[in-house]
Amino acid sequence: MREEPDISPDSLTFSCILKACANTGSLEIGEEIHAMVRKQCLLGKDLVLGTTLVDMYAKCGLLGKAQEVFDELPVKDVVAWSALISGYTQHGLAEKALACFRAMINEGISPNVVTFTCILKACGMIGSLDMGEEIYAEVKKQRLLEKDVMLGNTLVDMYAKCGRLVKARDVFNKLPIQNVVSWNALIAGYGQLGQAKSIHYFVNKMVAQGIMADSVTFLGLLSTCSHAGLVEEGQIVVKYMHDVGRLTPTLEHYTCMVDLFSRAGHFNQAMIMIGKVPSSERLTLCLAFLGACHKWGNVKLGRLAFDNVTRLDDNVGVAYVFMASIYAAADMQEEAQSVKSIRR
Repeated sequence: MREEPDISPDSLTFSCILKACANTGSLEIGEEIHAMVRKQCLLGKDLVLGTTLVDMYAKCGLLGKAQEVFDELPVKDVVAWSALISGYTQHGLAEKALACFRAMINEGISPNVVTFTCILKACGMIGSLDMGEEIYAEVKKQRLLEKDVMLGNTLVDMYAKCGRLVKARDVFNKLPIQNVVSWNALIAGYGQLGQAKSIHYFVNKMVAQGIMADSVTFLGLLSTCSHAGLVEEGQIVVKYMHDVGRLTPTLEHYTCMVDLFSRAGHFNQAMIMIGKVPSSERLTLCLAFLGACHKWGNVKLGRLAFDNVTRLDDNVGVAYVFMASIYAAADMQEEAQSVKSIRR
């Protein structure tokens, strides 16, 4: 379009391109557009354009820049606030998201469904139950659960992450539609407390309703098996995932299995699992394995895991601590000192 001699981009063009930059993480082009917008003094004239710019920087991870653009906006509506809050939440800065939300309320701006969803995610991240309950009260008052599936799912997830499983299940039962995301939120909540029987009940009920489990469901199941030390059940989950779900395990699934086998002292199976992952992605698995060797006092395999970790990244401090401790527990003081000296 810019190659055409008589056509210049306008605010709508810039807004569309900034959305494309946000979706693809194209920060350089986004910054070029920002420079053009600034040159034409458009931020003071078009709220949608300003909000889209905030959103682009937030999604690309430049939250300081997003905040700077936001502060320059002459008018800040709920969409602009939500873009900033969403960015902080997306990048794990839950406290910042909550601070923005409070500032928005103080400005007299009413939250919308997007705002509520983002803040509930932030509450789940840091266990801010009081704020989560406040949001739920407002959601109920506005009868929003009947209108937005994602909001309901996020509410279930928030209560589950805060350890309020009865409340999570109560909200879940009130959802007009229970999709796989709803079930996964509930399963993950019970999984983090190792309640294997409840998990199996929920999975069976989900399948009975014709809802297919996805990779997140299986991750919740494996996490439960790991916390509860259910080795055989974990193997069944992996087999079911492959044979019935037709899903390929991700690094997170393998990490759960290595953790499960290692905790139970089944080192051979743990090593088989590690061998199935490309060497470039084995660092987390080898660290989990090394931690288990530390727990069980297995010097030979501990050294193998330690060598693998340091080969992948020789700056992982905890690996040296584990290995020195393994040697010390086996009364191999010279080897323990040797590992400590390497780290120094």
